[in-house]
Amino acid sequence: MQRLINSHQKAAFIVKDAKTYINAEEAWYKFSGKKEGSFLFIIIPVKDPNNTIPTFKKVIDTEKWEDVVWFYSLSNYYPREYKRLVKRWKLLEWFNNGKEYILNFIDRIRLDQLAKRYKPVEKVFSGHRNTQEHLAAALAPNEHFLMDSGMGITNKINNKGYIDYRSYLRRHRFKYLMHILSGMKVYSRGKTKFFTVYKDSVTTKHEVIENEYSYRKMLVKKKELGNLTFYISSPLYRRHNISLNQYILFLKELFAHYKLNAADVVYIPHPVHENSESIEIIIDELGCQLDERDIPVETKITLYDTLPNKCITPYSSSLVNISVFSENRFPLIFAWHGEFDCFETLFNWKKDSLESNPNITIDRLTNFTSLFGFENSHCDKPKFKDFEVWDAAVNSKSFIRNE
Repeated sequence: MQRLINSHQKAAFIVKDAKTYINAEEAWYKFSGKKEGSFLFIIIPVKDPNNTIPTFKKVIDTEKWEDVVWFYSLSNYYPREYKRLVKRWKLLEWFNNGKEYILNFIDRIRLDQLAKRYKPVEKVFSGHRNTQEHLAAALAPNEHFLMDSGMGITNKINNKGYIDYRSYLRRHRFKYLMHILSGMKVYSRGKTKFFTVYKDSVTTKHEVIENEYSYRKMLVKKKELGNLTFYISSPLYRRHNISLNQYILFLKELFAHYKLNAADVVYIPHPVHENSESIEIIIDELGCQLDERDIPVETKITLYDTLPNKCITPYSSSLVNISVFSENRFPLIFAWHGEFDCFETLFNWKKDSLESNPNITIDRLTNFTSLFGFENSHCDKPKFKDFEVWDAAVNSKSFIRNE
């Protein structure tokens, strides 16, 4: 493979979690492939609310990086309890916005000082959060590549065709003014490229560079097929209006539908949105195996001695990533609950990213346990924009569930 960064040039890779680290690793393999001059920057909130540090320590291969730099931001951290209070009290929301931009200002100064130690660099690969974007710009690169962080990235593209978090801020004068005063920079949108696995389905004015998952293709190329089925879980049941019991009943029906022997199924929980107590209940009920390593499934597959004989998920964008590097060597199945079509974001994602993927099978499940209280026959077109809108309708008691 021809590398796109010369031996004397430097490249920076800025990530916030293990998911974005996977894409950074792929960018490293495609563009650099060398330790010298490759710098990994990890930006997480100072209190590490998502407990990402242990996960990072499991997945980071220090042999790829000349230096691994940890930056603990003061901003971008909101405890869940605080978020609830902010929604209830407008004065508290104003106070919180002011406090956040003061912390942005402090983080900006700290990031500028950090950038001075490494700039200039030839290329920077980063996510789209404000602290990542500022460090990317402060490193004074010749090229900046944004990396996707899952299917939600398509919702970040503004009406001008660019990924730009400032679009939201511009709709709120006070927030945008505070952003300007904080001094946070953004690399020129017209010159910023987009490194993504969604090349064929994304519409943007960014120059799009396809993430072909070349590194993981190389890792799995010589592996044989095994006899295990990977079930990639979804955090759907963690919504307040969906019970764990409903989700377990759905899983039992799904296992029966595919005639799965539970002893040969590996349950892969979501690395963030599932807790150990609920996972234990699920495993006891189903009698299947558990891979509880707190790392992304795209990495887990490369660590097994053999490949799975199939992967099944009701709702996980990781299956799209797996489809790229697995090269159709084993079936990838979206067990698509019929009620998912009631949500505009899911309906559009299925149409734009899944139906056009020749390596993915969409199995629309009907007559299964209801998760959302719809009748399947009424889900031929979207009823709600997303889960949050549905939650609000249920909580307002304006929605009648059909159990």
